[in-house]
Amino acid sequence: MQWPHKIKQHDAALGQKHNIRFVRIRSVSVGMKRAHIVIYDRRQSRYPDSKSIEETKMRTLAAVVFPGFQTLDYFGPIEMFGDPAYEIDVITVAAGADPVTSRHGQRIVPDITMAERTEYDLLFIPGGDSALQECVTPDILEWIRVVSANAERVMAVCTGTIVLGMAGVLDGRKATTNKLDFTSTVHLAPKVDWVKQARWVESGKFFTSSGVSAGMDMALGALANLYGVAKAEETALGCEYTWHRNPDDDPFAKLAGLV
Repeated sequence: MQWPHKIKQHDAALGQKHNIRFVRIRSVSVGMKRAHIVIYDRRQSRYPDSKSIEETKMRTLAAVVFPGFQTLDYFGPIEMFGDPAYEIDVITVAAGADPVTSRHGQRIVPDITMAERTEYDLLFIPGGDSALQECVTPDILEWIRVVSANAERVMAVCTGTIVLGMAGVLDGRKATTNKLDFTSTVHLAPKVDWVKQARWVESGKFFTSSGVSAGMDMALGALANLYGVAKAEETALGCEYTWHRNPDDDPFAKLAGLV
């Protein structure tokens, strides 16, 4: 993104005057015009030895939503990815432009449709009981294949991992999914090496997790992979969240009768 020179000058002056640090500039659409929003954080930087904003790569994250998406599958990891320390521009993506309703009734307005863009640094797909109906159309699976091919990291939670498998991007790789739905779903992607007991699995640039809350642990694992463990630990602390750092610590596999 090309940052407007005047905004950069304004940021430097305002930061010096009010002791606040620059976080990011986000470009948004307002009708037919583009507007630049400057976001600041009055807190001191969590990582005083980290690179300055202009030296750190700003990444874009395509966060997919679909009718009936599992609420915590989505918002739990987004809480982690959205930490301003990472400079990640979280972009909500859907098949259409209309508001999308989660399994629990919350409605979210997409920033962009799938047809409008396929270039992202990161891809994230939540799960939900409806994922295997809403996300497996030929157009959506092709979009996932194209975005995955270009992305630095691809992440999915719960049945969202099955969607990745059905798109073919996990063929020959290890992955995991929701343990309660494991035996009834993994056959839909037979070329994936499905792991029965795992909180989350890292395979190359792909990160997949078990159900619902496991997505937060996977997200922190992916952030640690990209930005370092210390930063991921700071994010977990800021959320007052106990990060389950061991991806093999999965008591739910036994409860589901898988092991």
